[in-house]
Amino acid sequence: MLATVREVYVIWFRNLGTWLKLMALPSLAIVAAISAFRNVSISSDPEVDQIVVNLLLYILTFGIGVPAITAWHRLILRSKDGTAGRYRISRREFRYVALHIRFWVAVTVLNGVFLAVVFNLFPLVLPEFGNMSSARSVLVPLAFLTIIGFSAAFGLVFPAAAVGRDLSFRQSAQITWGNRWRLILVSTAASIPVALFVYLLSSATSGIGHDLRPIVFEVVDELLNFLYLPTTVGFLSIAYRELVEKAEAAMENGLTVLKFSLDAMDDDNIKKIRGKKANYDESIEKIMKIIEIKRKRKFKTVLVPCMISLKNDEASKRLHEKFLKFWEPYEVF
Repeated sequence: MLATVREVYVIWFRNLGTWLKLMALPSLAIVAAISAFRNVSISSDPEVDQIVVNLLLYILTFGIGVPAITAWHRLILRSKDGTAGRYRISRREFRYVALHIRFWVAVTVLNGVFLAVVFNLFPLVLPEFGNMSSARSVLVPLAFLTIIGFSAAFGLVFPAAAVGRDLSFRQSAQITWGNRWRLILVSTAASIPVALFVYLLSSATSGIGHDLRPIVFEVVDELLNFLYLPTTVGFLSIAYRELVEKAEAAMENGLTVLKFSLDAMDDDNIKKIRGKKANYDESIEKIMKIIEIKRKRKFKTVLVPCMISLKNDEASKRLHEKFLKFWEPYEVF
């Protein structure tokens, strides 16, 4: 875990100049937008105006930030690519935005369900929970955990999109199964130093004069969000590399033979042998993914499915025949 966190920061500090260049255009756009939106009046209610302005700023920040985010993904995953570390807009960026919209819709809906449960259930148990300050103490951590949990399960789709690879949310969930708690811990650990720095900086600037605060604080708050880019994006990129691209990288580097073994040909029996966490369908899907990668990229690696013969009875013979017949349509040895 610590090695991954260390790599995230090593990549950031070694490419600090690239990161600053990527942040230049989004930062200027944010400063200009805050100055333009400062005196916007849409309704007679200042709170409504503030909500609208914050929403517009979020959309602008995200939209302008996407090319920087995808560039950082490519910097880690495709360092030799001509687009690595460069701010550019292409089909990859539009796909990235579409995936993010689906992701945040799901997170928002789930948090909305939690919100309804919390506000309806907790006052029955704790009457003082009805006030907003008490509710916030539970809702903020709940929202944070939801986002972290969803990112650990489905976040691999984002680095895949950044490098032009197809990976569905379902495939991401299957690949990360069994590693999610580790991914959550690594993601949280990688964000802690940045969160601590942001907190210390906010505390240090809390004495700035009241007249300066409306514009200065809004600018600083928005720009500080960019500090999380190298850690969050770096973590997801490394997770994608380790969980998805290892086999592909090995084949790309000239791996001659890749063997994979199955102990059964259905989920019930594989769980009896390997335990409840074993999943036959997930294992097959991962193997099929490797076969597809080999086919698309025309690697010469020989893929060898194996099944160890422990018995010589009729049932074992039928199982082995089923195993061999299963692989006949595929390009394996």
